[in-house]
Amino acid sequence: MGRLFKNELMKLKYPRTLWLFWGVVLGLVLLFSVAPGIYFELESYGYTTAFVYMRNCGTFVLMFLAPIAGSMFTLEFYQGTMQNTLSCGVSRPQYFAVKVLCLFVTGILVYLSALVVFVGIRSLRLGFRPEGMVYPDYGLSSLAFHGGTCLLLCTYMALYILISLLVKRPGVVYLSGAIATVVETSLMNTVPGYSGVIPTVVRMYEMAEERRVLTGEFAGLFVQSSVMCAAFLLLSYLIFLRKDIN
Repeated sequence: MGRLFKNELMKLKYPRTLWLFWGVVLGLVLLFSVAPGIYFELESYGYTTAFVYMRNCGTFVLMFLAPIAGSMFTLEFYQGTMQNTLSCGVSRPQYFAVKVLCLFVTGILVYLSALVVFVGIRSLRLGFRPEGMVYPDYGLSSLAFHGGTCLLLCTYMALYILISLLVKRPGVVYLSGAIATVVETSLMNTVPGYSGVIPTVVRMYEMAEERRVLTGEFAGLFVQSSVMCAAFLLLSYLIFLRKDIN
């Protein structure tokens, strides 16, 4: 499993689309990091800039995770490389699990690296002033906040895996990120009780402003997204087991 996981990670350095994707993400992070006049309540002090990331540009990462899933699934189907791996004695359940893990790890690393760049640049501009907004349980709150964010990222990545297994062209998967964001925004505005990824991001920031991250209510924000993530993965798994890879 370890060797297979390493091989899957090594594959990600070849597709040019992924390098373009990373450049776009980094460009957005830099843009919001240096843009003058951007002010949010939590960003009054440099230490709390980590909470602001999702509201500034973190949601853009959601849509740009699609190319990773497209390269790991649809592109390999299209090029025939997946058939070669499965013909070497690797079972489909094992291969699917490794690919999902690889995608989740890669997506979270992209998020965390972009977060570090954003926090570093914004905090250098604002200065590190620990008084005021930094409270005793700030460290735990930050960990819970961004841990929840990583769960939301996994929900979107699970959706992209499902799309990758349903379509035949990688380009469709690349566009699915923007489409999914638009559709979810529409659901947020029209379906009562919908609390998927984007609505949760909005509520997370509001609760961070109110210093209510370490509460049961905050944990409850992720119930619907977790169910969605599990459902997307289950459907993807069933499709992968039956998909014609030849």
